[in-house]
Amino acid sequence: MKTKAILRAAAALAVAAVVLSPKTAWLPGLVGNAAKLAATGGLEAAKARVLAANPNDATLAIADAGSDPAKLKAVAARFPDSSLAWAAVLRAPVNASIQSLTPREPDAAPLPPESQKQLAKRGGEVVFAASKGLLLDPENAFFPAMAAIGLAAQGENSKMLAVLHFAAERPRFDDGVPASVRGKLALLESTQGRTPHVARMAVVASELYPHYAPLRSLVRIAQAEAVEAEKAGRFEEGFAIRQDIQKLGLRVRDDAAPFIGNLVGSALVSISAGDPAGEKTPTWDKLRKPDESEEAAKARRLASIDEKWRTWCALHGHPERADVLKDARDYRARTKGIWERAEARSPVSVTAAMQSVALFTASALLFALAAAFGLGGWFWGRKVSSPRWQERHADTRFLDIHPSRIVLPLVAGSGLGIALLLL
Repeated sequence: MKTKAILRAAAALAVAAVVLSPKTAWLPGLVGNAAKLAATGGLEAAKARVLAANPNDATLAIADAGSDPAKLKAVAARFPDSSLAWAAVLRAPVNASIQSLTPREPDAAPLPPESQKQLAKRGGEVVFAASKGLLLDPENAFFPAMAAIGLAAQGENSKMLAVLHFAAERPRFDDGVPASVRGKLALLESTQGRTPHVARMAVVASELYPHYAPLRSLVRIAQAEAVEAEKAGRFEEGFAIRQDIQKLGLRVRDDAAPFIGNLVGSALVSISAGDPAGEKTPTWDKLRKPDESEEAAKARRLASIDEKWRTWCALHGHPERADVLKDARDYRARTKGIWERAEARSPVSVTAAMQSVALFTASALLFALAAAFGLGGWFWGRKVSSPRWQERHADTRFLDIHPSRIVLPLVAGSGLGIALLLL
């Protein structure tokens, strides 16, 4: 009886440690949600019930479609007055066929004729969806920026520059990512109830940002157009293109919700100031001196680019734009510093998520080990204590080894391991 009581107490303590610890308190809820879903027909059945109960909620429909282009187009057809639906459509084809949709940069090898046709077709689809979104949200720079990507994919660079200028004059940039994440979280909560932070982190981490790569390609194409204008002596035209790129980059930098969007916007600003009048700066490895470190060579290259841009602005009467490169680099440094500090402190950071997964795995294994030995010891004790078993094994020295001598140390060791992990 004493052995049984000790085993039960050890099991109870192990369960209590998992339930009460702030690091693993989410585990029972996760298991409970999974059991509830299994009892009510599974996740897909739960989604179907939620969507049927909210037929007019576009965000839930977008969340259910995921990144499937065909499903998102169907959502846009069902909710033609939702700018969020068209924004999701614009992100989806970029995700589905990034290579064919990304505009060809100026120095890229020419595409085969069939690929050019495919690229132009994709570009037309993007222009159509962007036009729909722009009519619903005319102050949003995201839609004309995406339309400019589509025009560049079609080879309509003059029209692309006009639309890029229009995008640069818009007062805000909203790519629909925040609403998409909120919709996915709402669908998660509606189907599974109150969910642990690990599940919500997985939803946020699953959001993709494929539209940023074509945006960088668009800006490089526009920058090449600025260089061509400057080579032809049309300095103000080239500078106006660069200024449009900078305005759009600053809008993306300041308004994009994800951290990567802030960095991309800052990178767009840096791209805009490159190669004034076609004067390219060699890469850092070509500029590097024999006894110079990599960091020093990169810093010297950046200083050279910065000086060329300052000189260019002074020569052509735009000293007010001379600090854009320095400001962009300073912003990136500050943003990365904020991210690193947040990553170190946040309980829901990537590092914390990895630690939580490792903790969950180790705790689950140790708890399973403790439970297995506890139950095994209980059944073993019942069997050994039965008169029939003792009569049949009366001459066996194995009886001298009491179950508690093996089971209790194993249970205690497993419980100690769990306790150490939870500290």
